[in-house]
Amino acid sequence: MKLVIMHLSKTIKHHIILQDINCTIDNHIYGLLGPNGCGKTTFIRCLLKLMNNQGEISYFDNDQRLSIENITIGYLPQTFSVFKELTVKEQLEYFATLKNIPKTSQDKEIERVLKLVNMYKQKDLHGSSLSGGMIRRVGIAQALLGKPQMIIFDEPTAGLDPDERNRFKRILQQLHLNIPIILSTHIISDISSLCSHVIFMKDGEIVENGSIDELLSEYHKDNLENLYELMIHGDNNEETIFNDLYD
Repeated sequence: MKLVIMHLSKTIKHHIILQDINCTIDNHIYGLLGPNGCGKTTFIRCLLKLMNNQGEISYFDNDQRLSIENITIGYLPQTFSVFKELTVKEQLEYFATLKNIPKTSQDKEIERVLKLVNMYKQKDLHGSSLSGGMIRRVGIAQALLGKPQMIIFDEPTAGLDPDERNRFKRILQQLHLNIPIILSTHIISDISSLCSHVIFMKDGEIVENGSIDELLSEYHKDNLENLYELMIHGDNNEETIFNDLYD
């Protein structure tokens, strides 16, 4: 699976959100990194065709161009909630139906993803009794339903305590999927431990993207934090980078 993005732009009420983005996304885990308000979520929504945009986003499988309607995409939005009156299993039955997973296959597929996120024993709990971390894991499980051809996580660890953040990392490390996975976050340590590639965004533009190891070598930096500082600020303004990443 490959995404080819050409001259992607987005304007809302005369305000430029994305400006002439060009890049290719292959079968790697990408960290989408940039300060708050740089356009990461808008970029994701355009990839998912949840927003109209200028430019072109093309999807390919073995050089065959695909329509997004024929692609299975797993998506965990920045804000995810559950139906309080439904059990965990019923929540996933709902999402499985939306993804057109046959009824005869749903039980097995739901069991598979719940075991991946360590929630199978909680499958009969109602949404009203789930903790914030459990709700996030249900969100991850629904994104994995149906063996997606691409997965996008938007701020998946936002608001999670350290234990749940580590649990998410373990889940992603265990997937071993040969598909494009985009992890949008402002937490550099998550990208350093999970991603092989990085996309830097600033003011609605992609300023650099590629293999983390190759970019570190090219720009003579010894870690991703220093590379971020160079890409986004171009100087050693430690107070600014701290505010960007941890505000």
